[in-house]
Amino acid sequence: AEMEECDYITVPSEFAADSLVENGVDRKKLILLPFGVDTSRFRPREKQDDTFRAVFIGQVSVRKGILYLLEAWKGLNLPGSELLVVGPHSPDIKELLSKYSDTGNIRFVSYVKDLTKVYQTASVFVFPSIEEGSALVNYEAMASGVPVITTYNSGSLARDGVYGFVIPVRDVAAIRDKLTALYEDPGLRDKMAVSARERIERYTWEAYGDNLVKEYKKIAG
Repeated sequence: AEMEECDYITVPSEFAADSLVENGVDRKKLILLPFGVDTSRFRPREKQDDTFRAVFIGQVSVRKGILYLLEAWKGLNLPGSELLVVGPHSPDIKELLSKYSDTGNIRFVSYVKDLTKVYQTASVFVFPSIEEGSALVNYEAMASGVPVITTYNSGSLARDGVYGFVIPVRDVAAIRDKLTALYEDPGLRDKMAVSARERIERYTWEAYGDNLVKEYKKIAG
């Protein structure tokens, strides 16, 4: 009823827009406004070790696609690598995680006070979410100069093959392939890292506010 009554709806991603249209909302009502990130807080720093570290940050739940990442990682054998999973575990997943308890290079951490340091230890950020409005963790990873492997459904600003890789949801093989590609090609990792930072510098919270005001003025006419 709210959707029908309102004149305009701001959405943070094409995926969110598509979801509303699929549920009967007129696309003419939608205003696409991607979120922002604090680019002074989240910024690149030279990595301090040689470990190839894939990082996931977020609620460890079925909806976030973590099980597909864990399954992909378990099928890999990458010397000198680690998967770091940061975030609280939802009730729907605790029993399902036991399958991966014997995988030695997977580390679970429920809480980290300063996430900036976690991003700065990452070689790649992996967020294969099944549905989001627009996940802020992808913005933070890109601002930290980390290539991302994510899904269209995460509402990411990443462009496939440029700032990382955009893969289908629930696709274990795709996650495995893209992790392998970045593991084997440090030059590609570095190129994507630089591109990701350059891309996200246009998406500060200040820019978000300015764009929102522009839309209000346009509507007010």
